[in-house]
Amino acid sequence: AITPEQYKAISEKWGVEFKAKARIDFTPEELKWISDHPIIRATNKKELAPLEFVQGGVASGFSVDYLNLIAKKVGFNIEYVNGLLWNELLDLLKEKKIDVSHTIVQTADRDEYLEFTEPYLSVPWAYFGRIGSDHINDISDLEGKKIGIAAGSIPWKIYSQNYPHLNIIE
Repeated sequence: AITPEQYKAISEKWGVEFKAKARIDFTPEELKWISDHPIIRATNKKELAPLEFVQGGVASGFSVDYLNLIAKKVGFNIEYVNGLLWNELLDLLKEKKIDVSHTIVQTADRDEYLEFTEPYLSVPWAYFGRIGSDHINDISDLEGKKIGIAAGSIPWKIYSQNYPHLNIIE
């Protein structure tokens, strides 16, 4: 649904190559569903640049561009829900007030209320600290330090449950 030049520009912008399928063949049931659901509500996390973030009140990032391409090819529009904390977005997903989440890690508890696709991108976890600070080699190296973690995220859950004595700043 976009020109080859637009496709190339988006791919180059994010440093990723996609192999686009020329045509999507939908079943009559799928076409009816698309017709009945012209607007899909999707999460838009504000702390995951460059994958997804908010810029001037607008959903932005690689994952957003990718989801927008899918929506354009399929024939529906996306309303991004942004400005909320991740755990608030998760609650809206559980309550079925948001239809889709992207850039999300699959967990056993999320399997209870979400259907997951195959990942379209694999990104390693990274931890960082101030320049010149001691390296973190072991969990004990975090004792007495402030640890900033997005509330509701996988690392937040792990640290909160397994290391409640650490100074976690949400």
